[in-house]
Amino acid sequence: MTDKKNDFKKSVEFDLYKSEFGSTLLKEYHIKSLLSKSDLSNLYLLERKCDGHLFVLKAISSIRYMAHPIALKKYPGLTEISAVYETTSYRYLLKRYAAGEPLNAKIENEGLLTEAETHHVLLQIYETTYRLFKELPSLYLPNLSTEHLIIDGNQNVTLLGIESIRCATREVEDYLFRCFNRLYTMMSGLERPAEINNYNQWGYYLIASKGIHL
Repeated sequence: MTDKKNDFKKSVEFDLYKSEFGSTLLKEYHIKSLLSKSDLSNLYLLERKCDGHLFVLKAISSIRYMAHPIALKKYPGLTEISAVYETTSYRYLLKRYAAGEPLNAKIENEGLLTEAETHHVLLQIYETTYRLFKELPSLYLPNLSTEHLIIDGNQNVTLLGIESIRCATREVEDYLFRCFNRLYTMMSGLERPAEINNYNQWGYYLIASKGIHL
């Protein structure tokens, strides 16, 4: 028989209500809904009471899970982490909400992107990741996939999961090349990118000036 009382005491809700962070959070934000739940983390949609702006609260059940310090910096194209707090049970990340829909959902609902749309999306992703790699060349982004890319009505792209970045010893250029080629195929349906002849227009696709073309 399930002990519901003990289960509740292990829940995010109970942890928030009894913690200093939770008390402050609940004064400033209203929890609108539970977005997702897994063995590792819960994701909640929050509304800031003073202005109605939306945020996301990620409660990570493993306190051993640490975000790299670079994830706490503000970069265009990335979800901004506003606050980090740790209790004995959870690590909390408060992030700004990225308006739009996951890129994989857009493709599923509306069909594959055109080559021009694909290039536009990839260029944004590259410009965002390049800023990170300039600071940390060995950076590894495990969530670089269409379900972790949010696209809005103006075709602006935001990368989710900045807190999951890690340092890795793998060859960065090779990793990026495989990621971008996989994204290209998933977005456009083409097995490989078309040739890009205008260097001035598409020169951004050179990864760290190493000659990796998309």
